[in-house]
Amino acid sequence: MAALSMKDLAAAAEATILRPEGLTLQQGEEGGKTRWSFQDEKPPQEEKIINDDVTMKTCTGSIGVGLFARRLLEGGSVILKSHPIAHAARGFDGARCDVCLAPVAKSVKCQGCAAVVYCGKACATSNASKDHLQNGECKAAAALPKILPTCLLAARVLRKMRADPAINKYVSALKRKSNLDGDDELQAAAQVVKQLSGETNENACASVLAVLQRNAHSVCDDELREVGVALYPRAVTAANHSCRPNIWPRFRFTVSKAPVLEYAVLSSVEANKELTHEYADLLDEHRRESLRKNYGFVCACDECAFASKAREAARTQLRAKRDAMEAALKKEEWESAATLAEDVARLEGFWAPGHPYTALHRLRCAKLQNLVGNETAAQVHIMLALVRLVISHGKESSLAKEAADMQARVIHKREGRTLVEDASSDDDYDWRKGMRPW
Repeated sequence: MAALSMKDLAAAAEATILRPEGLTLQQGEEGGKTRWSFQDEKPPQEEKIINDDVTMKTCTGSIGVGLFARRLLEGGSVILKSHPIAHAARGFDGARCDVCLAPVAKSVKCQGCAAVVYCGKACATSNASKDHLQNGECKAAAALPKILPTCLLAARVLRKMRADPAINKYVSALKRKSNLDGDDELQAAAQVVKQLSGETNENACASVLAVLQRNAHSVCDDELREVGVALYPRAVTAANHSCRPNIWPRFRFTVSKAPVLEYAVLSSVEANKELTHEYADLLDEHRRESLRKNYGFVCACDECAFASKAREAARTQLRAKRDAMEAALKKEEWESAATLAEDVARLEGFWAPGHPYTALHRLRCAKLQNLVGNETAAQVHIMLALVRLVISHGKESSLAKEAADMQARVIHKREGRTLVEDASSDDDYDWRKGMRPW
């Protein structure tokens, strides 16, 4: 198909996707057939009230359970907070603290192994670090050449299962890949988990790894970079996938503490509507196959099942523009990057309303327009970024504060005033310390 014009791309991005009324995808158990059929879908049944905003209900077919709104939820509201059962650092862009997942510059290494590092004294002397030393994990880690974060997480989950019957019952009941015997990679990882956890049953190790494959959360920082992996309680893992999500898992980090997950509402959700978040990148051309392979279901959301050929073609071009923009940024070709970023911004209708990527991208556009000397365009992007960041990230996030700081400087410059920092303010912050060049 020939390349579409920006006008056609924008029209495809804003197009409404309509599912034929009553058409549902009937999914069998893993490996079974799937088929579309017209039938009355049974309403979800009440299972457990989580809080005033959220309830967990059983769903039709093989879906299991899902989270549903108990009342009208406004965009930007936080409907659930949870500490993890266990977590592990995953430092794709450098070492991360094993306790709080902060980036580590001058690391404090574990006294007994090189498998984990800490960001400072507070985390190095925390209860989590003491557990690592005392429960046998450190000694086992020292004898292993390399440990994947998922293996470390699985070992920690197994220890929690042995110590707490409620956790054991919860993890044992979670969905997982049914046939583990033919998965050589999983069986090899199970051997590592067995050594780390002190578990005598190798099948139990493989089973927990399979549970984590389906139910663990990637822990991401404000810029959506993965910094860890964690297993959270059922109220969190019950949320199902949609390529147009209405909630988002964001994380709050505190020194010497595990990352707290918050489900933030991206746009208004009516009472009794299902609350879903995104398991895979919307622009990933193989996302449906990835979801089937990693999570055991065929995505039947409107975006996957009923998008037009024109919309899919437009998505392909959007992906190409985003990739070209990223390449230009790496080469520091600011003019080219700014032009491509503007194109991507005009196509943000592909993402769900309130999606954090659109907030981050508007902030990126503002910085690029400032770099190329277009202050008027930068001001528009700053305003849009701030509105979106408050919803997706929260007004206390470092990026929302950065956008607010940029907006304040624009206003003061326009009015011919000098911005004076209030060092005595209780809300004083230094967002620059928490930011790295994008």
